[in-house]
Amino acid sequence: MDGERLYEELAGRRLVAVSGGSDWGRTLLVQQLAHLVPRESLILVEDIGVEEPQEVTLLRLLASPPLRRRFDVSELEPTPEFPESLRALCRRVLSGLPVGTVLLLDGAGRPLLDTVRGLINGTPVAVAALGVSELLTGYHQLPADEDGPPTPGEQPARLSPGASRLYEHLAALTTTGTLFLPYPPLLASSIPVLPGAIAQLSGRYLARETNSGVRLYGSAVADVTGRWSAEQLHDRAVSVFTRLLKAADGPLVDAHAWTYVLLAGRLLSLSRDDDVRGLVRTLTTELERADHVLELMALWVYTGSPPVATARRDGQVGAAVKKWERGNLREAARLLAAIPDRRPANGWVLHTRAAVACDRGDLRGVGPLLRRAIEAHQVAGDLRGEAWAMLYYGRWRLLSGDFDEGEKLIDAARVAFQDVHDAEGIDWAGAEQMRLAMLLGVSGFTDDVPVDDAFPTRIQPNRRHEMWANLFFALSKAGDWRHRAPLVLRDQLCAAWSRHFTIIRAWLSLPSSPGRVGDEIIELSLNIKAFANLGCPHGSAWTSLELAIRNPHHPSGPHSFAHARARFTEIGDEAGLAWTTLAQALANNEDPPPEALRELARRYPPTLLATTEWPWDHGRFRIPFAARLLIPEPRYEHAEFRLPATESKVRLTLHDDHRLTLQVVPGPRHPWSTSPTLPWLSARATPLTPADIDPDHAVTIRPGPPDDTDAGAEFRFTPHRPGPHRIRFTVEHHLTGTVLQEVETEFDVTDTTTTPSTGTTPTSLRRP
Repeated sequence: MDGERLYEELAGRRLVAVSGGSDWGRTLLVQQLAHLVPRESLILVEDIGVEEPQEVTLLRLLASPPLRRRFDVSELEPTPEFPESLRALCRRVLSGLPVGTVLLLDGAGRPLLDTVRGLINGTPVAVAALGVSELLTGYHQLPADEDGPPTPGEQPARLSPGASRLYEHLAALTTTGTLFLPYPPLLASSIPVLPGAIAQLSGRYLARETNSGVRLYGSAVADVTGRWSAEQLHDRAVSVFTRLLKAADGPLVDAHAWTYVLLAGRLLSLSRDDDVRGLVRTLTTELERADHVLELMALWVYTGSPPVATARRDGQVGAAVKKWERGNLREAARLLAAIPDRRPANGWVLHTRAAVACDRGDLRGVGPLLRRAIEAHQVAGDLRGEAWAMLYYGRWRLLSGDFDEGEKLIDAARVAFQDVHDAEGIDWAGAEQMRLAMLLGVSGFTDDVPVDDAFPTRIQPNRRHEMWANLFFALSKAGDWRHRAPLVLRDQLCAAWSRHFTIIRAWLSLPSSPGRVGDEIIELSLNIKAFANLGCPHGSAWTSLELAIRNPHHPSGPHSFAHARARFTEIGDEAGLAWTTLAQALANNEDPPPEALRELARRYPPTLLATTEWPWDHGRFRIPFAARLLIPEPRYEHAEFRLPATESKVRLTLHDDHRLTLQVVPGPRHPWSTSPTLPWLSARATPLTPADIDPDHAVTIRPGPPDDTDAGAEFRFTPHRPGPHRIRFTVEHHLTGTVLQEVETEFDVTDTTTTPSTGTTPTSLRRP
């Protein structure tokens, strides 16, 4: 059958099935039809795989240029009824095509043809199914011409070694159906292609070569695969698909998205092991990044996940998400605010609003918003949307300082993402778990930090979740920050925070100089501007406060404090306001305001607050860097923020001759440091291991500076055995007997006749 006869048959019938025929003959038939049908009226869907789901084929049909411009992807509702929605959209779009439109389906089976016949009823579209390999009762079926190219003069075995290897690779791949591979970008990125190899295959009519790629004819596969066992054939096919997908970087996916989706789908039909799932997750992320929505839906069909993310990728929600993912919170919030509320509620709109609010640092109202989002997703049966809302709920709890609840929710979200095979969600849950591990570490909850490789040794921040994970990884490590901080990123919010922490770490690690101070002012000012442009008052407030702390006597100091206070007020951050009040008082050489200290003690873990650096101890005031990663709720109502300078410390010294000296050293802001009359205290040493202490009674002492050893007490320690020993020291008020402090210290004795070899820092037991 030639193209002219097929065209005549299509003019009289709506659907014609062409049986058999060689790949070469079908190619010629398509070329002949292309001369008879206007270009914009000929739609070709080829390389329909052996196990390709109908929904994937229909999505490929909608992706063809004549159809793609006739609909908005947002019309595909993210509901469990997606297959029906897809068919309804195809029927409507096909109805609007001009008379004379011809749809060619190369490789279609009966189930697909049954669906297509229903779709074209009442439309001007005629359909020709090529390469039909079965008898189709109820269809007008015609045989293809058997005339084909001349039989190759040389057998495949006489191909050059390079062409033979390429032939084997393509044959293994083509066992799942013919597939066009763009050359050189996609094919050469994974499989060695020697010069002339493709030309040899084409010259022997084993493959069709075009200016842009190559396709092995299906009829040429058996010559190679017939020599392989079923297991060898499976393993070779998996190997070829895997090699091709491993090369799926951003530019290649952008240029050949559908080819990669078909490769992934066919690989999933052969294997679903962890490596394959990892490759599919990577491809999903690349498609998400470039907004290949139809291709994403096709990939989700292959993986078995309902394609429910279209609502966040298209229309008003999609535009807001794009701005948010680039860090532009101002535009994202504006676009989201412009979306009218509806009934039933759109869960994607609600949880995206909550996520943007968290990034802005304004947690007021986030909880109710997320609860509404979860309820909306549950009503819609949207398991994927519910998992995302749950993840953002966990993030909100982390930012609020509720680490236990945050961890539970993030773990639950990860499981939910796994259930719906959402690769991006799984990756983001991992990033949030890294945030959790970092916050637990800096907050003093080291026993709760996950030990199963919470932080990788190295991260390449190519994708958005990796950018944030890399930031958390850098914050969790000491050393040279500049080698870890991601500064040039597509997500400008992540880049701004990375720059913020880079400036802070540099200030702490480099010596001060007049020139450096000027550079810091410039860098911090630029950082404030970056946060302001992005619409992130949280970052703008902290950077303004940092600028004011570093340069309190600069003419811009009062303005920086005022700017920080205004931004913290804007987002309702009471902890940030307390830090501002405290920093401004210290800049004015005033005592720390008690109300600010109480507010901070109510909101932050004591271990985190203990890392605060005070000007009388370190010559500068430094807020713990992790404080700016939280907008904490009150949860430590009975805690006190004790300032080291206002306390007295027990100082123990272990000497070489088994002597232990104890001193009570008042801090520079403790009343005893300036009082002309000091109270009498008593110190007692109690061995907790087999040893003698001399004297075994209380010794009268007085507080004094570290160099006044006469004001302290001296004890002689005689161990009864080698090994670890522990002693408790109790300091009391001499007149009242009130216990002021108890501390314990531990050290090792290697020989009872020698000096204790090692000691540990004294541990405070209680303080009134």
